[in-house]
Amino acid sequence: GTPANGLCMSYTGFVPAATLGVSPVDAQGFALDGWGLSQNRIRYAVNPGTVTATNPTSCPTAPGANVNILTATDGIKTITMGCASVTTPGLQPMLSVCGNTPASTTACTGTPLTSSAPFVLISLGKNAGTAASGAGADEAYNIATGTRFVFVSRIPTTQGVVNEFDDIVTWGSLNTLFARMVQAGKLP
Repeated sequence: GTPANGLCMSYTGFVPAATLGVSPVDAQGFALDGWGLSQNRIRYAVNPGTVTATNPTSCPTAPGANVNILTATDGIKTITMGCASVTTPGLQPMLSVCGNTPASTTACTGTPLTSSAPFVLISLGKNAGTAASGAGADEAYNIATGTRFVFVSRIPTTQGVVNEFDDIVTWGSLNTLFARMVQAGKLP
């Protein structure tokens, strides 16, 4: 993709702490969680959705077909905050965070903790989500690779139990994102 269309090969990665001016960082400049090891880089996923419909009709057309407004230059400004946050056209699909084992890589079992996250931040916890550490099945959903739509945040369970879990997952809302962008002078 390009900055104009915001289409990315992957909407997941490691938080570029040196670029953002946060610490602690590893030798490559990525954010580390409290355990501070290279396998404990803080990960992120950003919504890979687009806005293509123009309903309600007062909403402007997205800045071209298949444009990801969260990663495109001035994407939210073009579509407007109001039109990005309404259900239709709205930014689709959104990232979901499940409170238990998901039904699939695209849907939660039962009611999700959120089904409208524009971004998710993930710490893989003390065990760093590795198979060698005995990581649980739910932790596999949080190793953000490629285009991922579903993550897990639940009560931790200790090592040695079935489906061990010690990940920390947090997410933002569109309203918080909009507020921060207004403060930074990037919106409206």
